[in-house]
Amino acid sequence: LIQHNPDRTIGLLVGATAREQERQIKRLKHFVEAAVEAEADWSFPFLGELNRTIETVNDAASKLNLDSDKMNAALFWFYNGNPITDEPAFEALKDGNPKLAIEIWRKLVGAQGDSYNEVTKRNASAFHNLSILYLQLSGVGVEALQLGLRYLESQFFNDLREKATDETY
Repeated sequence: LIQHNPDRTIGLLVGATAREQERQIKRLKHFVEAAVEAEADWSFPFLGELNRTIETVNDAASKLNLDSDKMNAALFWFYNGNPITDEPAFEALKDGNPKLAIEIWRKLVGAQGDSYNEVTKRNASAFHNLSILYLQLSGVGVEALQLGLRYLESQFFNDLREKATDETY
């Protein structure tokens, strides 16, 4: 769900505009056709192998057409809910440095043992993103589940839904 996420295949964060998505798909197809490695994007290669072909790019794009599919993908991919703190963490992930991203997000969630800060507008995306990162790096662990469930149960889950889908979903 994470490694083969349609957003990852296309190399975008949750909430990319239709125009951004279209431009990225076109760009990826050019790279694939030229048999050249695509420039750095939001696919975070350190998360595992990503085999991009015209077919996998088309398949991923088709899985991001319906709001229900967009939401399913969003539940297992990263989103930028706080540009001040999320962007440096994403840059660290782009650079293959998950430890720095974890450090940034752990400060926001106030992780101390089994204790965390309250989920707020400022740190909500850190709960979600850290949960996704832990799920991919370590599998289904207690901390990944605790962070993810705290986020899903919060009132800020709607922020992810609004980013991933249109307002009628």
